[in-house]
Amino acid sequence: MRIYIPATGVDIGRDALLPRTVHAVTDELRDLLPGDVEEVLEAVAMNAATDESLRVLAALAASGETVYPLRVVIAAEIEEKKTAHVEGEDILPTALQLVEPVGWEDVVSFHVDDAKAANDVVLAIGGDAAALERVTDDEDLMWFDVEERGRLIEYFG
Repeated sequence: MRIYIPATGVDIGRDALLPRTVHAVTDELRDLLPGDVEEVLEAVAMNAATDESLRVLAALAASGETVYPLRVVIAAEIEEKKTAHVEGEDILPTALQLVEPVGWEDVVSFHVDDAKAANDVVLAIGGDAAALERVTDDEDLMWFDVEERGRLIEYFG
């Protein structure tokens, strides 16, 4: 199954991607959007992970951690048994709990904000509603092949 992992630049340099909330095309999503093609459902899951990445950056910044202000999503192909259903109120239909680390051999692509989005990301994680709207509505993430991981590690250094 394809999962979209909300991440930060620091995650790209780790040995593995640790358990956390991830997003995917789930049965719940299919039930909510019957008749939509797989590509549309994948885009919904990807967008949910992109929004979650922004929330992760905001939480880290609020806790006093220094963050590189770009949203990051890592796409991976894993066995479904590495995920669990997430229970609770206000849970997105794309949300799953990753219960085992994901190795880099399972990663299929990286998706990262363009550096020009950094100022708006800083403002958005600080609570600026207009910046949040610009980031979530206007800024698409750039696609990077798995072979470019070393370049991204250097970039986020």
